[in-house]
Amino acid sequence: MAIWADLKSKILRYAPGVDVTFERLAITPEQVRKFQLPTRPTKKDGNTHAKQFKGKFSVEVEALPVNILQDIVRAAIEQHIDQHQLFVTRTAEESGRGILQNLI
Repeated sequence: MAIWADLKSKILRYAPGVDVTFERLAITPEQVRKFQLPTRPTKKDGNTHAKQFKGKFSVEVEALPVNILQDIVRAAIEQHIDQHQLFVTRTAEESGRGILQNLI
C-alpha cells in the first residue's frame, strides 16, 4: 500500500492539472479470499510504512500467480481500447511476424 500511495503522489506531482484516475488492480481483499493467498502478520516494529497500516495481516504481491496478475492487468488496459482496432492491430502484427519468419 505504501508503494501504491507513493506512486499516486509522484504521478500527480509530475502531471499537475492532468485528470488521472487510479484503480487498484491487484492484491485486493477479494483476491486474497478468491485465490487463497498466503498472509503473514504485518510487521510493525521498525517499519515506518506498516505503523500506519490498520490491518493485522499482509500479503505480498508475489503471492498472486504471474499469469493471473497478467490477465488482470491486460483486462484493465483492454477495457479502454477499441476491440475492433485491437483485433486489426493483432492481425497485422501476426502477419508481419509471419513475413519476417519466412524471410529468415
